[in-house]
Amino acid sequence: MLVLAAVSVAALAACGHQAASVDLSAISTSSTTGSTVCGALPRHAVELALGTDDLRVVKRGAGLDAIGSTDVTSCQVYRPGSTTWSLDVAFADFKGTENQQLLAEFQQRSGNREKKLPSDLGTGLVDSPWSTGSPSAQVTMMNGEKQLQITLARVPARRDQSEDVLALARLLKPYFA
Repeated sequence: MLVLAAVSVAALAACGHQAASVDLSAISTSSTTGSTVCGALPRHAVELALGTDDLRVVKRGAGLDAIGSTDVTSCQVYRPGSTTWSLDVAFADFKGTENQQLLAEFQQRSGNREKKLPSDLGTGLVDSPWSTGSPSAQVTMMNGEKQLQITLARVPARRDQSEDVLALARLLKPYFA
């Protein structure tokens, strides 16, 4: 019994230490100098959102800085040792009516998980695509026939994923406008 109690206390102490090491600073949307991830997102912003500076990046297509001149591009960022991404950014230019249909759906939706984007980000939604037991947040922005979707998942629970994904959206907005 004493051994079990000691193991439990050690496990709690380890969890407490790990939770205390999460940087809860807000992601700055004013400074974009320094190295980038995926060609456009400030590395420091991604490190804060994911809670680590050990990032593995997989780009498909051009970098996110090419949003204005490409039809499709995406980038996924993985945390250490993970085979599942923690940040997914996908851009598509539909060049047709599909995006207009999606926009109409956005305007009609009023679910309890999603809400309209703040006005500075334009048309779209922010929501939590998975259950509340899994820290996640997603922004979908619309600009004519273009769609930009940013998803955070499997990130430190003590960070505000909704605020983080909105900050990342603000950092990408100049490329998307």
